[in-house]
Amino acid sequence: MSGPLSIDTESNTWNKGNPFDRRFKNICYSWASSKDTGAAKTDEDSIAELANRIGQADILVGFNFKYDLHVLRKLGVDWGDKPIWCCQVAEFILSNQTWRYPSLDESCSRYGLGNKIDVIAEKYWKNGIQTEDIPWSELAEYAEQDALLTLKLYEQQQIGRAS
Repeated sequence: MSGPLSIDTESNTWNKGNPFDRRFKNICYSWASSKDTGAAKTDEDSIAELANRIGQADILVGFNFKYDLHVLRKLGVDWGDKPIWCCQVAEFILSNQTWRYPSLDESCSRYGLGNKIDVIAEKYWKNGIQTEDIPWSELAEYAEQDALLTLKLYEQQQIGRAS
């Protein structure tokens, strides 16, 4: 693969998706790279595939990545000494530490990169529907878009660092 690999995870919403809550369950993960994008339901085979993707990447990218790294660790996925980049932390730093909790949607909008698909939050999560009960086609599209937006944001941040 070589190059950046953007990863995002989607979990159930008990206790705001806290990976340390006993009810926590990861539902799926998504990825974006220069070669492809996709989403996969979390099972033994897909976790092995994710570990393989991580092994081939030069750097792992995420947004609010501390959360996803906790999820990966809980799933038994090891990224070793692979460098990581959190776009949320980068936005905080790039704002001269004035934008404390930027969202992925707001950050991407700032660069004109597109928007998250908000139907999942509006139609399901706000109505108390757990992630595992969302139709897979909708959840997969949502998750894949998040990983793609995160990769685009990372690329934009790299351009900003070079100037």
